[in-house]
Amino acid sequence: MTNKVHGGNVKNDTHIIESIQSGREEEEGKSAIIVNLYYPDILDECLRYLGEIAEIADIYIFSSNSIVLERASEKLTGIKNIFVRQKENRGRDLSALLVGARTYLKAYDYICFTHDKKAKHEFLQNDLKWWMNNIWGNTVGSSGYVRNVISLMKEGNYGILMVPKPVGIHMDALYSTPWNDNYEHVVQLAHKLKLEVEIKKEDTDIISLGSAFWCQTDALKKIFTYNWKYEDFPEEPMPDDGTISHAIERIFGFVAIDAGYNVGTIMNGEYAAYMVEMLQEKMQMTYKWLWENLGVKNTYQLENFNREQKIIEEMFTGDKNVYLYGAGNYGVKYLQRLIFWGYRPKGYVVSDGHRESMYCQGFPVKELHELKDERDVEIIITTNPQLQNIIATQLEKIGISYYKAIIV
Repeated sequence: MTNKVHGGNVKNDTHIIESIQSGREEEEGKSAIIVNLYYPDILDECLRYLGEIAEIADIYIFSSNSIVLERASEKLTGIKNIFVRQKENRGRDLSALLVGARTYLKAYDYICFTHDKKAKHEFLQNDLKWWMNNIWGNTVGSSGYVRNVISLMKEGNYGILMVPKPVGIHMDALYSTPWNDNYEHVVQLAHKLKLEVEIKKEDTDIISLGSAFWCQTDALKKIFTYNWKYEDFPEEPMPDDGTISHAIERIFGFVAIDAGYNVGTIMNGEYAAYMVEMLQEKMQMTYKWLWENLGVKNTYQLENFNREQKIIEEMFTGDKNVYLYGAGNYGVKYLQRLIFWGYRPKGYVVSDGHRESMYCQGFPVKELHELKDERDVEIIITTNPQLQNIIATQLEKIGISYYKAIIV
């Protein structure tokens, strides 16, 4: 049924869901799919998804656009378990779920929520195409997919199964700043909802970006039963960030954990293949830049980047004479890192008899014995790891302080 592909901090596992139902059909409980639609020109695409799963769940379509309401009602005539409802033009998708659908939610064991999305700018069109594939294909891709998702929720005690964070040319920003300017707003909202779970800033895996997910109704009880009103949401045009809507979008996972459930991420195989291909391209581009500009070429170096900067800062404090030991490729790359941090060494040092040039990258190159008359010398060893320990022993014998740089 699923392939578990990630298990970091036991907080958010990622599952690839098969589109064909796995195993025998079991009693699934009662399910509803809540949808907010606004844009007439992508209505047919959304209704195609819904038509394929109408047999297994009640579907509630909310809209504040009269054209969408009329066309949806016409196209869905005769399907008894699809209900079209009008909502106020305030709060967009989240008010559809929390205000418009509130009276229906308690009748169901499982809720799916998704919505339409349209690019504000032409340059975002391709990103938004895949974002629509994400929030629709990874929630209501097929009836078999939906049944597998519900089975996963029951078997894994998942309170919420979210779609992946978006990837694209421009939407990658959400990986670097998933909170944006909303962390304090989420903390305040957690207090309002009486959550007992701590909202930690580092728990970005739990942030439910995009407001598209499956959940067990009981897991989100504290947010579903809160007395939301349309007036709680900003009027249109809604600001791009920092509103109650942006706080709600990010809190669903924390609500589920507060209720004692697990949090997961789901996607279909086609989207997983696209995401892997896209992320591999981005990893190659990112690490190429990091290597060429900072001498950083792997995750270990990146994770230790700030810690190492603090060590280097201490070495350059005062009037110390700081040298890089090793004028080869490692030393040249590490110089880039130092310059990025705002530090310039006194020069390079090499073992006695190993100087090949008087200068490297515009800095003087000295042999080790030439440092004997200098005071307050500190060395950053920038050779390959096999040599670092040997050089460290030599420096200890002559009383010179050193730091073994993170090279690999």
